[in-house]
Amino acid sequence: MMPRERENPIEEQLSAPMDFTMILNATDNFSQEIGHGGFGSVYKGVLASGEEIAVKKLSEISKQGLDEFRTEVRSISRLRHLNIVRLYGWSVYNEEKLLIYEYLVNGSLERHLFGGGELNWETRFHIIKGVAQGLAYIEEGGYDLIIHRDLKPDNILLDKDMIPKISDFGLARMCTRSEKEVITQHTAGTHGYVSPESLLDGIFSSASDVFSFGVIVLEIVNGKRNRSFSSSIGYLLGYAWNKYNEGNWSEIIDEKIRQDCVESWQVLRCIEVGLLCSQYFARDRPKISLVVAQLQQETIEIQKPKRPAFYPIDEGKSGIPSSSNSKGESSTPTPYTVNRYTFSEIDAR
Repeated sequence: MMPRERENPIEEQLSAPMDFTMILNATDNFSQEIGHGGFGSVYKGVLASGEEIAVKKLSEISKQGLDEFRTEVRSISRLRHLNIVRLYGWSVYNEEKLLIYEYLVNGSLERHLFGGGELNWETRFHIIKGVAQGLAYIEEGGYDLIIHRDLKPDNILLDKDMIPKISDFGLARMCTRSEKEVITQHTAGTHGYVSPESLLDGIFSSASDVFSFGVIVLEIVNGKRNRSFSSSIGYLLGYAWNKYNEGNWSEIIDEKIRQDCVESWQVLRCIEVGLLCSQYFARDRPKISLVVAQLQQETIEIQKPKRPAFYPIDEGKSGIPSSSNSKGESSTPTPYTVNRYTFSEIDAR
């Protein structure tokens, strides 16, 4: 049986409890909503010191409620990294459950990437490297392994200098380094970013977060969402693989920035990293620490990617790439395509 996340009371964690009345005053009775989702809403506030804060107020009808709250406090309270959103404290009053974060003025990557914003290549590459560094920290930099399980552009926030910070650890799972993965009965995550093993078998590991990262990298390069990509190929992953495999990788680049960055080694490196991270088999995806190094230095060798997961297939043919096991034998699982499974049971946030 796979390990479950450990149950520790909130009071044992490092983040501080904060007075509910103080938060009520800081948010002007929760009058300025700046975001919302299945978990509840986020409000902007200003402390008496003048410091701006973001207050996540968990919905009373949230599926997991207190469990989500405790998970997020446990997961993030001890994290200290430039690319992880900072949790200042928490508050519980009757049925109200609040998480108090640093306020990030530029909002989410989702808004800038898909909401009509203008991101040049330099900023996009800076964001890709920052997210990789943050992910490496939560998965390889501490005593416990933290598996985010819902990495997507909406959960990547940007500060005043466009430095990316990974946020929303409500679906995260913690386990020891020896455990490496968790199995859950219900798939968590968001359509378009969930790895095959997570979707089909409920298996979550650092490799499943790497898969989500790979999708995000290709979205940042291309400027369009994976799941709503408009082409005969269907998904962005399939389109990117086709163009890369044909040698026409420059066509993957967002038209708005293509002319300015097509000569940069960084773009091709990001495309190859995105395809490598989104491989079907978890064992074929690179460690995030290696990805960080590959994004920083052109001279570091990078493996040529194979066909990624969720690639559309011809009728009657397997769409899953074969992968060698420890004995060198080729193994091919039951074919999977984006049309074969629905995502209605995913706990999207």
